Amino acid sequence: MVAVLTVRAAGVGDRPAVAALAAMRRREALTPGPGAELEAAAWAGLIAGAIGRPSTPLFVLAQGGALGGYAVAGVVDGLAGVPEGAIADLFVLPALRRRGGGRALALACETALRALGCPSLTAQVPAQGPGAAAAQALAGHLGLAAERVVLARPVRQAAGGSSPAPAQMAVLGSPVSATGSLAWRSR
Repeated sequence: MVAVLTVRAAGVGDRPAVAALAAMRRREALTPGPGAELEAAAWAGLIAGAIGRPSTPLFVLAQGGALGGYAVAGVVDGLAGVPEGAIADLFVLPALRRRGGGRALALACETALRALGCPSLTAQVPAQGPGAAAAQALAGHLGLAAERVVLARPVRQAAGGSSPAPAQMAVLGSPVSATGSLAWRSR
């Protein structure tokens, strides 16, 4: 029998598990190399630090007593001063994917953002790489439509300097893309 997946608001006691999941999620997206572990640890602290902040609702996906995913939402200033809701990050362990957990996390974020007065929802999903197809499919299931494409690449160093890893620095609007993402907005 498969254990039921549940979604709930994250509590202070969830910080260590959420931090571990966030570090795992960041490692999945990074190119291995110097600084990757440091960036993963910084990301983990940033995500786990959102727990308990009303403006950044964070939800966890649980199977039994173990956490298997999380999603964090945020409110940003939109056009004409209207707040805009964003799914800032969403991660589900590979073993729990394709079971509706990501969708349940995203819907929990949407509900929380609506309660915060956000009339629209945005999410950035990867254009390529691990999980890109699933993230794009989830965005479609949520009724989000592609609004713009953001291209990114590392900032080039001056002669004699070393180039940073793609995950360390990015420039919007670059004509050449090593990585990229799609920004989605609710219809």
